[in-house]
Parts: sequence; C-alpha cells; structure tokens
Amino acid sequence: MNTEALIDTREPPALDLTGVHVLIVEDDEDSRELMTTVLEDCNATVAIAGSGEEALLRVGEHTFDVIVSDLGLPDFDGCALIKQIRALPRGREVPAIALTGRAGLEEARRALMAGFQVHLAKPTDAWLLANAIANVVGMPILDASLDASLDASRDPGPSLD
Repeated sequence: MNTEALIDTREPPALDLTGVHVLIVEDDEDSRELMTTVLEDCNATVAIAGSGEEALLRVGEHTFDVIVSDLGLPDFDGCALIKQIRALPRGREVPAIALTGRAGLEEARRALMAGFQVHLAKPTDAWLLANAIANVVGMPILDASLDASLDASRDPGPSLD
C-alpha cells in the first residue's frame, strides 16, 4: 500500500465531521482509500476524483464543503485545477487543501496564491488532515497544538525572490 499521501500515526481522531462533504482529488488509489477511510471514520461524507477532469465534473454537479487535492495530478497541475474550480459557480467559495510531495516555501506560496487555503506536505498525518478540514470549514479542532501547524501552512512567509 502506498502511504506517501497520508501516514496514520495516531488512533483514529475522535473528530466529528458529520455533515461535512469532502471531495478528494488524488490519482493514487491507495492514498484515496486511506484518506477516505480516515475521513469516513470521522463521519464525513467523501467523494473521490482520480483526475482533474473528474474533479471538475464533480464540482460542476455537486456542492462540497471542502476540497482536498493533490498538486501532482497526471492530467492537471493542482494549481491550474483550483483556478478552474474557482471559475465554477459551485467552486468559487469552497475551501481547498493542497497536498504535495514537494514541501517548501515556494510550493506553499504557489498553492496559496492559486486559491488553496491550506498547504500540507506529503506525507501528511491523518490527524492533521482531519483537523485541517475541520478548521477550514469553521469547526473547532481537537488538538490546540495543531493551531501552529495549520497557521504555518496558510502563511508561507516573505518571498525569497
């Protein structure tokens, strides 16, 4: 099983995401399954898209509370995808979390400038992802120590240009 996208290092979060509709955009099947399991264990409703094209179709047809997207999709750059999602009536205001294997200031800046609210580097702890989702949809997070991690994922700091 590929655990590059998510590492489940804790007991399942006792976080209740009942009523939260999540779209996972991830081309790796094992990563999609693991994220789906973690989020469904938190009572979230999860839809999956294995490509950028599929994500655009799903967002055009359904309303989601949050989108979790890999930036390295085979058919779309994740930043280009979020810009297209933002152009759709159902995608304008949906909070989005970027997942990427390329950690670093410039990658975070690129994701945030494209329209993501949070940037998380892979591998991402399941607990952090679940709490990031709760945070972007306005629910309280369970672990106050994660506040700094979530804040840092939103503000990449000054440009190094």
